[in-house]
Amino acid sequence: MAEHENVQPIAAVCSIDGTCSVPAPASDEERVERESEIYREIVRGFHAVDVPAIEAMIAERRDFYLYVGRVTCRWCRRLIPVMAPVFAKRAIDVFYLDSTDSKTDEGLSAFRTRYGVTWVPTVLHFDAAGSVRGLEVDLDVDDDTLREAIERELACGFSSPR
Repeated sequence: MAEHENVQPIAAVCSIDGTCSVPAPASDEERVERESEIYREIVRGFHAVDVPAIEAMIAERRDFYLYVGRVTCRWCRRLIPVMAPVFAKRAIDVFYLDSTDSKTDEGLSAFRTRYGVTWVPTVLHFDAAGSVRGLEVDLDVDDDTLREAIERELACGFSSPR
């Protein structure tokens, strides 16, 4: 039995006459499209903001969490489905800055430089005292480990100063 521990069952579709077929595995393109749809659906639940709105919130000394990312980033598509429920469980609103236009939007580029957003996904916590801290988690782990890491980081207000 030990030699078959890593064998995954294959779901077959069988008709009433006993004819069965096994669906083909999703292509990379289909997987990316499915992940992209999930990503778009989740970020629709965030508060979309632009750089001037973020700067206004900072000037008002608001306490908020900002997610910076884009749908074309595979690590963003990896983080969001795990992160969103953790924040929702704690009733934390997330503001979303789409970084797609970083190369052409000078304001977005300057914002990223000012706050050390050198890659995406990045999640920042701006607090009322003016401190900015970043979420530091390993994305190359299973969902449960990632979820636990996000929960630990949230519990301490994020550990990485910016």
